[in-house]
Amino acid sequence: MFILTILEGLTLLFYVGYLVREYSQQQVPFYVKLLTYISWILSFGIVFIIPHDIYYTLNDYGDGYEYIVLLWKWIYWGNFILCWLILPICQEYEDAGEFSFKDKLIRSFKNNLIIYAYFMIFGLVFIAYLAIFNKLDFDSILKVLVALAYAFGILLVVILLGHGLVAIPREYWRKAQYQKCLKSLYLEAAQINHTIQELYIQLFNMTIELIQNKNTYPNQTCLDSILNEIPYEIIEDASHKTLDIIEVRQISSFCEINKRAKKKAAEYKRAKTKWDHVCTECFLLEDMIDNEFSVHYKIRSTLRYPKTGQFGHYIDILQWLWYTKIKKAYLLSLCVIFSILSSIVILSEISCFTEFDFNILSRIIKVNGFIQTQISILIPLMYISFCAFYGLFHINFAGMYGFYNHQQTDAPSLMFGSINFSRVSFPLTFNFLQMIHIQGTPFEDVVGNMDTSSVLGMSFSYSLPILLIMASIFNFFEIYDKILQVVGLPQFKFSYTQFNSEEGERLICKARVKREREILNKVGINFLDQCEMRELDSRMIQFV
Repeated sequence: MFILTILEGLTLLFYVGYLVREYSQQQVPFYVKLLTYISWILSFGIVFIIPHDIYYTLNDYGDGYEYIVLLWKWIYWGNFILCWLILPICQEYEDAGEFSFKDKLIRSFKNNLIIYAYFMIFGLVFIAYLAIFNKLDFDSILKVLVALAYAFGILLVVILLGHGLVAIPREYWRKAQYQKCLKSLYLEAAQINHTIQELYIQLFNMTIELIQNKNTYPNQTCLDSILNEIPYEIIEDASHKTLDIIEVRQISSFCEINKRAKKKAAEYKRAKTKWDHVCTECFLLEDMIDNEFSVHYKIRSTLRYPKTGQFGHYIDILQWLWYTKIKKAYLLSLCVIFSILSSIVILSEISCFTEFDFNILSRIIKVNGFIQTQISILIPLMYISFCAFYGLFHINFAGMYGFYNHQQTDAPSLMFGSINFSRVSFPLTFNFLQMIHIQGTPFEDVVGNMDTSSVLGMSFSYSLPILLIMASIFNFFEIYDKILQVVGLPQFKFSYTQFNSEEGERLICKARVKREREILNKVGINFLDQCEMRELDSRMIQFV
């Protein structure tokens, strides 16, 4: 028991550390990374605490029960303080365009006070409405407010599950279809290339304005700080263009342009990094498709070094087997497993909020022994958490906040995501306990009963499975993204493309020729055979 608990704790610590390193930009301050790490530990660690919670509840171990109660208190109040006090202040501080510590802190407090003032005014108006028109006393009003807060959390969990339960199996199915996956990458490449061009023009014009103001008003030292945010190659290009411009428009707000420069520069760098990774994925997929039925049993490519040494030939064969045969079967197997798990979760959610007994999840969970309890609860719980957090990791508010791997997520986005992880984790826990029909847990002793049906009525409970089914259908047919595109809000989509695959294929082919040239400059042409050289020459003639 003790060894398994230690292993779970170490797994959590190392995995969260890996996630923070994978997503946060290198220039993100250390304190932001530390706060993100602590917040994610508190949010994701719930997955490993629930099996202990359930085990000690059903087996009535007094010391263990009290220990879990104490642990839940630390997590609850830690999440509460981070979510409603520390993280919002840090988010606004990092997002501010001011230059000094004092000014950025004042801006952060000011923005947060405005938000809290709006919430307070709305809350007071709503309380007055309940007291006057519904004749509710203070205790009843308090119950209604708590129920509404819990209902919002449960509603958010249902919407996120509706996305993740469909998107995750579909993602692995898509990856197993190499041709379709390559076509979608071509679409993404065209989108990224367009984004890079747009951002370059915006940063270029902004840099011209900054350089002209610097030359005209040399005493404005803050201009150097703003220019340091912009990539060097854009400053070089803009410095030549400024010679042709006579009229100079003085900058009215340095804070606003500094904030805009930081965001645009981060988006530009992020798009360039994503372009490199998409190109690499496309090159690999093209080679996998071209060599799927190779008689040499190896991936022959102008972008790959041949393996040398005694076992080089066998490594090439194993690599060919993995990419062309085994990997596809592996991805399809994961798609089937995740589809089954998604079906089980959807049926369990429906039975959780209705009188229909489709709850498969409560039947497969065994709580006879400690190890058996851990395994039977951890597997479905980790998948449910994965589905819920998957949507938060993939939804992007273009120009504002979003998660980007390969160390491309800025500090405000890390804070924004941590706040939402904290808000989702406790409703997610209660939702899981509802699905497996377990009550009287240490979690409920600390947080309280989050059941809203006694206050908001059974109609709200019956609406949740309907909403889950609708969200799943919308995401399966991608209706949600199409609606946002029609109403002019594509920045709130989980993912989107607006270009054709032919344009992306042409761009990727040009990028491949460029990559091949770089390799030729490094290692020469000795490792290429005549057939590959003819293919390379034809590409260069056609696209260069």
